[in-house]
Amino acid sequence: MSSYLFLFLEPREDHRHNFAQWRRELLPAHLVGITHTLYLDATESTPHAPKSAKGAALTVYNHLNIYRLAPLTALQRTELETHLHSVSATTTSATESKETRLIISHTWTFYTATTEAHAPSTTPRAPTIVTVGMTISPADSAELDRWYAGEHIPALARVPGWRNAIRLVIAGSDREEKAKTEGNGKDATAAAPYLAVHEWDEPNGLGGEVWRAACDTPSTRRIEEMQVAPLQRRVWRVVSAT
Repeated sequence: MSSYLFLFLEPREDHRHNFAQWRRELLPAHLVGITHTLYLDATESTPHAPKSAKGAALTVYNHLNIYRLAPLTALQRTELETHLHSVSATTTSATESKETRLIISHTWTFYTATTEAHAPSTTPRAPTIVTVGMTISPADSAELDRWYAGEHIPALARVPGWRNAIRLVIAGSDREEKAKTEGNGKDATAAAPYLAVHEWDEPNGLGGEVWRAACDTPSTRRIEEMQVAPLQRRVWRVVSAT
């Protein structure tokens, strides 16, 4: 199955003019084979912000790079993680005497695809992405699989504009380390171990009657009750893709 790298970014407000180009040059080509990249911006810039156990506001990421990766050797994975840990995110302008930090924070998670489902589409690229992260006990994963395959995906396929879904399972993240420093104002929200990525055309039926019927079922409520951490749902706009 394919591997994916999800790289979440949050730039400083005074450096957004540099950020768009910087995010496209973040991963050197020699480090890893990237077969496809999506550059996403959140459609809602101020979702409910999580807080640490000490009450400090945690970073909310409104920009996401998704990289589809060629198979990685152990050495390539190590080199890539080292690079991600060492991202300086700095830039120097002609009017500044020293380097200035370009981003507030970044975090990354590796995922491995488990299943993909497709629907016909009339456009070359889906402009809207919905990510849904779930945290459940591994003992309940079989029930989650049955719900997705037997009910949820077939129901979403009837919603106007739904194009594709891919399900992923976590394969590594830097957030475990960040969680140990919870309360320092940085991100400490655990990465969801199960993630679904849905592609939607425009216009679409998100939020409409058919969509609500697909999401409001006894089985769906049962899956929601299994969550041992808050559901992580975000809607993203595709800025560009390569």
